[in-house]
Amino acid sequence: MIVDVWAPLVLPLLLALPLLRTLPDRLPPRLAAWLFTATAVGAAGASTTALGLLALAGLLHLPFVAALGHLDLPVARHLDPAAIVPVGMVAAVLLAVLAARAARVTVRHLRDHAAARRLVRCAPEKGELLVLPDARPDAYAVPAGRRSRIVVTEGMLAALDAREREVLLAHERAHLRGGHHRFLLLVDLAVALHPLLGRVRDGVAYSI
Repeated sequence: MIVDVWAPLVLPLLLALPLLRTLPDRLPPRLAAWLFTATAVGAAGASTTALGLLALAGLLHLPFVAALGHLDLPVARHLDPAAIVPVGMVAAVLLAVLAARAARVTVRHLRDHAAARRLVRCAPEKGELLVLPDARPDAYAVPAGRRSRIVVTEGMLAALDAREREVLLAHERAHLRGGHHRFLLLVDLAVALHPLLGRVRDGVAYSI
């Protein structure tokens, strides 16, 4: 098998090195979030493309496909015909599993986001802040364009003094302004497509 096909599948192993644990502390948070997200998306995209090429190369060597006509895949010219069919079948199965994982992540994000937006729409209060009658300390931002809200529980407000509340609101406003939910969705999808990218996902979550 040629390096061009296998390299994207194994290179994410380097992203699991302990060095990555220290990078978020050494870089400005915004740069770290962008760098880690772009790295995760690029690595996941490359590995998925490599699996797709392996699956397609195996498919092209099946007798009933070859009988349809002369189809050529340049990357498959250097692959051993005796090995590419089983490898291609394994790649196809892996692609199906990874596609299901990515679909599950997408559905979960959409469901959670829709639930949060329903909560905001049903709230009688208007304005930036929505206070929930809950004793548990919690706070989060609900991105919804011009209708974005910051949700805070009564338990959280009771645990903070006035200055700390301002810090909390500034923190949640930064999440909305930076579109951090998009970063998390992208890296969650990247991890779904390549599980070895989990540490990169942790770096993004920490940075944002």
